Amino acid sequence: MATTKTPLIAANGGGAKKIKMPPRPDSPEQRLHDIVSTVGDWIWETNEILELTFVSDRFKQTTGLSPEVLKGKTLQQVVLSDDSVGKSNPVVFTLDHREPFQDIACTIIAAGGEVQHFTLSGIPYYSDNHMFRGYRGAAHNITQQLETQRKYYEALTPHRPTFTHSKKIAELSDLDVLGHAADAHGLREAFVIYGQNGEIVAASEGYAKLYPAVSDMLLSGTSLRDILIEAAKRLNIKEAKGRLDDWVDEKLHARLHPQPIHHDIYRGGRWWRIHEQRTQDGQVISLHTDVTAVRDMESSLLDAETRYRRLIEMAPDLTCVVSDGIITLMNSAGAAMLGIDDPENMVGKRFSDYLHPDFRSVLNTNIPDLVGEQWIPIRLLRADKVIIDADLAVLPFSERGTRTIMLVARDTSERNRAARAIINREEQLQGILQTVVDGIITIDSKGIVLAFNKAAEKIFGYSAREIIGKNVHMLMPEPFRTDHDSYLARYHKTRKAKIIGQGREVTGRRKDGSTFPVDLAVSELKLDGKVFFTGVVRDITERKKAEEELRDSRERFELAIDGAGEGIWDWDIQEGRIYISPKLREMTGYKNKLIKPTSWLKLVHADDRKEYRKRLIAHLKGKTPDFTAECRLSNRKNEKNVRWFRISGMALRDRAGWAYRMAGSVGDITDKIEFESELIRAKERAEIANRVKTEFLANMSHELRTPLNAIIGFSDVMLSKLFGDLQPRYSDYVGNIRDSGAHLLAVINDILDVSRIEAGRMELRPERVNLVQLVDAAIRLVRDRAHEQRLSLTRKVAKDMPDILVDNQRMKQVLLNLLSNAVKFTPEDGKVQVKVSKTRSGEVLIVVQDSGIGMNEQEIKTALTPFGQVDSKLARRFEGTGLGLPLTKSFIELHAGTMSIKSKRGEGTTVSILIPSDRVLD
Repeated sequence: MATTKTPLIAANGGGAKKIKMPPRPDSPEQRLHDIVSTVGDWIWETNEILELTFVSDRFKQTTGLSPEVLKGKTLQQVVLSDDSVGKSNPVVFTLDHREPFQDIACTIIAAGGEVQHFTLSGIPYYSDNHMFRGYRGAAHNITQQLETQRKYYEALTPHRPTFTHSKKIAELSDLDVLGHAADAHGLREAFVIYGQNGEIVAASEGYAKLYPAVSDMLLSGTSLRDILIEAAKRLNIKEAKGRLDDWVDEKLHARLHPQPIHHDIYRGGRWWRIHEQRTQDGQVISLHTDVTAVRDMESSLLDAETRYRRLIEMAPDLTCVVSDGIITLMNSAGAAMLGIDDPENMVGKRFSDYLHPDFRSVLNTNIPDLVGEQWIPIRLLRADKVIIDADLAVLPFSERGTRTIMLVARDTSERNRAARAIINREEQLQGILQTVVDGIITIDSKGIVLAFNKAAEKIFGYSAREIIGKNVHMLMPEPFRTDHDSYLARYHKTRKAKIIGQGREVTGRRKDGSTFPVDLAVSELKLDGKVFFTGVVRDITERKKAEEELRDSRERFELAIDGAGEGIWDWDIQEGRIYISPKLREMTGYKNKLIKPTSWLKLVHADDRKEYRKRLIAHLKGKTPDFTAECRLSNRKNEKNVRWFRISGMALRDRAGWAYRMAGSVGDITDKIEFESELIRAKERAEIANRVKTEFLANMSHELRTPLNAIIGFSDVMLSKLFGDLQPRYSDYVGNIRDSGAHLLAVINDILDVSRIEAGRMELRPERVNLVQLVDAAIRLVRDRAHEQRLSLTRKVAKDMPDILVDNQRMKQVLLNLLSNAVKFTPEDGKVQVKVSKTRSGEVLIVVQDSGIGMNEQEIKTALTPFGQVDSKLARRFEGTGLGLPLTKSFIELHAGTMSIKSKRGEGTTVSILIPSDRVLD
């Protein structure tokens, strides 16, 4: 050390302000401090800015000063007395670079004014994520050693100035140190002094005990070289084998030129710290100090820290150490709570980063007030921004005040959620009580109403304000009112309940005095030594009505089954059994009302069984909406008695669509089947007769027409007077004969045409026909008759109408039939008009419209039926066969066209004919 160094700290100097900590429970760190306070040397510790934060109680025993004198001072202030010392000073360099140091001297004036000399040794310590946290070390009192050395020096040089306590340690020469060391014979120290040439000047007994192999040679004047040679031989030192001289020279040079550092060795079961120094006169002093206690202390310190870290790690709650707001230690439970995979990733971060913004200012500014408080509710923020409810406890961690604290947080999210759920459940329960359709009434042991929900208000007509506080028997008519009071009295006396926990039907009384059936269920609740009853009431008026209707319906159903002409069956598919009604049992010959499906299937005739199964399976699979089958069933009593039955039914299905039940009826249709068979036979006979008739008429066309043509021809000859005159009387007869023959021929032609159409023998002879000419030709044939009835007969044909490809004779017959009917059924001064046009899609539209008597819907159907005639006086003026319209419609359909009739009584008739576009010639 430089000679300008002076003691820095005086006994009466101003010390650091004492920080008063609240009482705290035992902790690993507190136990660690208690242990190190009992060792011989005192222990110290700094924070990251090298301020002394801990000094063991042994310091006071040594100096008489309180450890608070040093707390708050930096290592530089304690070790370096000169404030002007620059950065080049080895001590400053060592501390700034966070390097270990040994035996740095310092001086303190004790409480009694005497000077105390110490050496400080320290090592830096770091957090788990390698952040520097400060120095830890031990102090060794060398005052006695220096005093021993001083006395030894005074003995050698009596004329030198006497050393007093007013001298500073930095002012002592090497001889002063030698003088003090010469008288050191304690159990904790040992020394040896070598001269300039390596001879022993002095050695203590403790030193000789450390090296028993050469203790006999450790005498004044013995050469260090000789001692080393003898030691190599006696101890059989491997390093010296084969190179003894070189090894001796190396050791001799190391002893006579010591480095300004110390090292520890293990001798005699104890640890010794060796400090070697060359004096101003060239002598070398080697001091051996017993540091076993210090080494034990350091080990205990490390073990204690490891233990308290393990304790923190094992804690189930978030446990962390925070220094100046920075996390220096975090356990795994805390990291998991905050959503961090590795707790090491949180070290060095601010704890406030994991606080909900609403709580950051409170925790940052009010930490001193929170120390020692009970659990504080806060909210934490996970790494994924999920909010956590928690309780926080703030504990002091060391004697540094509230700069370093321990935080313990307990996740209360589930508890709070449960609490909120309870609150919500209570609110929900209250809401349910007010919204349920059943009335809920709570009474005490005396029958006084305590609660009355809205459903109860609706049921009884009372408001809650009118009923609460009054006896519940006001809701009951007699004799239930008296029975209720006596029941409560009996229950108080015997404690035996008859209706509690059971539902029963009673009678209630409304506010207007009316009574109604009530379903009542009562439950008992014991709370704080008191008994309460809760009744749930339901107005069952509608249910009673429904039960009566159901009973009536069941009776009607049973009557219907018993009196029905059909049998009823009900198939429970899952149970595999079929119920059959009495009527069906009579049909099938079964005695039991329940039979198996296989038994039923055996009744079905073998020829009908396959089709029956096919239809049944299709319905069970959902392919048909209902099931219907007509088959023959035999009777078990008389197997020959086989009759036809119609079986119908429908299945009930579950949500998946599977049929689980099926029911239906069975009706005897034997008479119906026989009647239908007879109808079929009659129809076949009629069809045969019709074909015979049609073929007969078709074959008779020549035989009928030949004589008629002859009659008409001869009548024409006679009327034309080809062979002479006739008497006027005969002329009228001949005219009648010709007219009657012509009429009969027309009738025969129509009948023959109908027969040909029905027989499929009508053949068309299509040709190119001019529409205008076709219409004009038809109008000419009816014009005279129209003039006789003073009718207006007109046509309206569109320009440039194309020709059509049709059978000219049949199409002319169509127009003539329509115009004849129009003239026939139109009164005098009426109108008949023919319109011809072309539609947008290319068809030809021919419309015959009159202002005649018209027809209704039924009459139109009659007119379109062969030989059907609409009975009217007007129509009776002209005879007709009723074949005109049916033939017209058939001719149009043979041309692939359509005919429609619109008519209204008293307003006339409109007949429209549509010729398809493929018969229109452009």
